[in-house]
Amino acid sequence: MKNKRGTEDISLNIFFGVIAALLIVGAIVLAANKLTIKTGKFECQNINFWDGFNGLKEKLKQVDSGKHTEFMFYNKDCYLVSFSFLQAPQLNKIEYPQPLPREPLLCLCKIEESKCKPYDCYKFENYEKINQEQFLTEDYDNYLFLEFIKEGKTLYIKPVGYKKPIEPASYTKSEISEKTDPKGLIKELKITFNVKDIKSFNPFVDVKEPGLLLPAGIPNMEGFTQLFDINISHPPLYGQSIEDYIVNPRPIDINVVKSAYILISLPKNKYEILTEPQKQNINLYFKLGQEWKKSKMLCQEAENEVLCEANIEGFSQNFAISIEEQIEITTGECAGFAPGLILIQKDSKISCSDKVCCAHPEAVAQIEKTRSLIEKSDDYLVIFDAARTLESQRLAFLDYLSGGYEAAGPEGINKYSLAAEVTKAFKTEFGNIKTTKQQKIDFALKWLSENKPELLVIINDLSKYIKNSNHYNGRAIDIRLKAMPSDYSKASNDDVIRLRNLMCKLGWANYGGEWWHYEYKTSDYETAKKNNQCFWSKDKYADAAATVQPNYA
Repeated sequence: MKNKRGTEDISLNIFFGVIAALLIVGAIVLAANKLTIKTGKFECQNINFWDGFNGLKEKLKQVDSGKHTEFMFYNKDCYLVSFSFLQAPQLNKIEYPQPLPREPLLCLCKIEESKCKPYDCYKFENYEKINQEQFLTEDYDNYLFLEFIKEGKTLYIKPVGYKKPIEPASYTKSEISEKTDPKGLIKELKITFNVKDIKSFNPFVDVKEPGLLLPAGIPNMEGFTQLFDINISHPPLYGQSIEDYIVNPRPIDINVVKSAYILISLPKNKYEILTEPQKQNINLYFKLGQEWKKSKMLCQEAENEVLCEANIEGFSQNFAISIEEQIEITTGECAGFAPGLILIQKDSKISCSDKVCCAHPEAVAQIEKTRSLIEKSDDYLVIFDAARTLESQRLAFLDYLSGGYEAAGPEGINKYSLAAEVTKAFKTEFGNIKTTKQQKIDFALKWLSENKPELLVIINDLSKYIKNSNHYNGRAIDIRLKAMPSDYSKASNDDVIRLRNLMCKLGWANYGGEWWHYEYKTSDYETAKKNNQCFWSKDKYADAAATVQPNYA
């Protein structure tokens, strides 16, 4: 029979041996994890930049020992976030899921609803805090250069890289809209803010009666003009009732708005009173400071409403929808064009297909000189585009964007790269189907509103065309031989050479990209004159080049 006491001693030794072994293993694990807190049970696309060979975690050990170091970080999927016990946690944009240790942490986080879901954290031993406020890489683009600087007990992490563009915050109708927009005016509103922490908002809309007196600068179209105010506010607080929210909203300062896209719902009966030209000239007016600005609206009829959209730069609390006043252009006057333009006289030698044919006085004098030197009926000319209004220049540019003939664009836009994008999309949409100029214009407006609303704001600003458009300034004409077909794109090479020779001999400069476009005493004219060539820019029609020497004044 075995000794019971001995058996008990052996069992106790085994028990304490197991406990000791567990403690030793635990000590090893704690030692290995002394500087890291690994809680993640998920994968990040950039974990190799964190704990891979020569990754950031290894670099942080050098930083902790006081060595200045730098690191290139792949900032995608999971982001770096700092947590410092000595900084007020309520001021942090991102919340740590557990009680903070006294040592500062730098974590690789999956960020969900402003909370860090840590894949891994590095705990610093020799610093008391990181930066003066929470360090966060969420706002930066994929590749980020990090510089670590020690100043006493504070570690400064300096990020160098591009920040991500701010995504627009969107509003669409919801249950609360019945209270904030009782007349249902706003169908959709997208706002790009200058700050990243505004993710959503509600517009409080107050539709007003126009009355007899409208603000200066807003034309009155009886039965159509509409005034309204918009005040944008943060969404309701957690637990706040709709009734309390309506009375106590938290307003958003409109000065933090960069740009906005607005889609407005109009009653069909209002829209149907308009003529077709008026429907093409609906504007959204908005007050910035003391001045009323305007933006062109693109409208489409839906089943029970008309939806009109516009893009604006900045934001306002005061808005109006109305029809742009159309200046009546009558024969014998150049009203509605650039100041100082005069009529071009018409006869059999030089006719004009424009309703009213105007140009700069110097260009008109050059046209008269041309007329006096034309001897043969084969040289008779037709001007088919002389001076343009700013609005017609805008439409010509929109047509060009969708693949139409080249036209001067507004300042601040690379028209060639933009036209390449829009034309590609237009061809994808329509293929080889024959389209009208209006279809091209409508497509460009729609594409811009959906893809580059910030550029549409510039395109709709008529003042941006004044400097660039020599058609508007009255120093450019589009012209063809009368003997050419009315579809001048089908002109023969012989006819093109004949026209270019005639115009070059008479002192006009031709744009090499369009054999029909000629200018007089512009900067491009001076370029051609300096080069002693009949044209400026690359000659697209070199196989139909002029064969004479230029005769510039």
